[in-house]
Amino acid sequence: MRIVCVTHAYPRWDGDIPGAFVERLVLAQARRGHTVAVVAPADVGRGGREVRHGVMVERVRYAPARFETP
Repeated sequence: MRIVCVTHAYPRWDGDIPGAFVERLVLAQARRGHTVAVVAPADVGRGGREVRHGVMVERVRYAPARFETP
């Protein structure tokens, strides 16, 4: 099964607390053999793709850089 998780918070690095519970759910689905991708807000002024613990994470900018908050 292909699963896309759209969330308002997802860890940016190991130990980052926001969205840690979402990451645990995503990783559990991946361990069960599902293809999982995550769409989450970008860090201030930065977007893009990354692979985090084997899961593709697309970080999207949600506003012009001057309006984004950390």
